[in-house]
Amino acid sequence: VYVLIARTNPLLAFYHDGYLRVAMEPYDIKNLNNRFAHITNISVQKEHPGFFHQREHKILSFDQLRGYLQEKQPIHDSPRDLVEEVIKPQIKGALRSALMAAEGKLDERRGQFSLLGADMLITQGSGIEDFGVSLLEFNKNPDLELHNKELSRILPPLIRETLDIVLEVE
Repeated sequence: VYVLIARTNPLLAFYHDGYLRVAMEPYDIKNLNNRFAHITNISVQKEHPGFFHQREHKILSFDQLRGYLQEKQPIHDSPRDLVEEVIKPQIKGALRSALMAAEGKLDERRGQFSLLGADMLITQGSGIEDFGVSLLEFNKNPDLELHNKELSRILPPLIRETLDIVLEVE
């Protein structure tokens, strides 16, 4: 996901949906040396021999995640939007906590802004609605390369909206 810090004093930050990355190979706890199964960073994944053939299926939107989760929900359960009701609130809560911890420690230069990439880890527990979200890191120079159709869909509007907000704030 992305966070725009449009101003630091007072802190003014905006959330923007990002995308989900899926590892090129299945997760295997017995083979911790397989970077293609344990690291989803595009700079690692694009070294996989199958990346360019599979890339459309390895970078997903939140809508695609929603569809996947709806398929997995038991038929007797009431249909919930697990992305909007469970996952995104946890993402935003983790981001809010991190930004609040940094408030007052950020540079205060007029006209300065930061578009950050936030790497989140989404884990699933024993139940279909049992998710945990952790903030792994902020990237001050997020990858904005259009690696696939999904990134081509979300990144240009992200850049336009970022510039519109920054110009409005100033």
